Amino acid sequence: MVLGLFVEVDNSLGKYVRGVCLEAFCVGCIALAGFWVIGLDYAVQIAVIVGMANIVPYVGPVMGAILGGGVALFQWGTPMGLLKVLAVCGMVRFIEDWFIQPTVMRKAVSLHPVMILFSLMAGAKLFGFWGLLFAIPVASMVKVLLDVFLPWYRAQYGGSTSSNAFQDANRIPLV
Repeated sequence: MVLGLFVEVDNSLGKYVRGVCLEAFCVGCIALAGFWVIGLDYAVQIAVIVGMANIVPYVGPVMGAILGGGVALFQWGTPMGLLKVLAVCGMVRFIEDWFIQPTVMRKAVSLHPVMILFSLMAGAKLFGFWGLLFAIPVASMVKVLLDVFLPWYRAQYGGSTSSNAFQDANRIPLV
């Protein structure tokens, strides 16, 4: 039982790491496209940093805004260039938050997007930066523990093992 639990936790964490890498790659590609469209110098380097910084949730577009904004101020020398970079970073953040992260994380760790958001908020509130960094892996491990423990508990102590436990509890036995 314990070995099976470790295998399931290992699979879940492996899927999470692959999901984070895929998400970081997608965010870096979108940032590169946006910076390339506005004609920003060092677009490739900044996009790589944005993608790598996105391993920590929500940090990538912020790093892109800081680095890209600095480059834009030196390149164009006007606030309009800074606004272009901020618009690209806002677009990257919007696409990441509403499309990439929910899709990738739902497939990777099999958690509902609301649960992912809740775990990120709870982790950040309780443990700050480290809580934000480890919130999703901890939530996926808790999910795996519950997925393994609850069927075992029900089988061991006489509960219903079917997914329709409420229907089974309300079933009227025939005499």
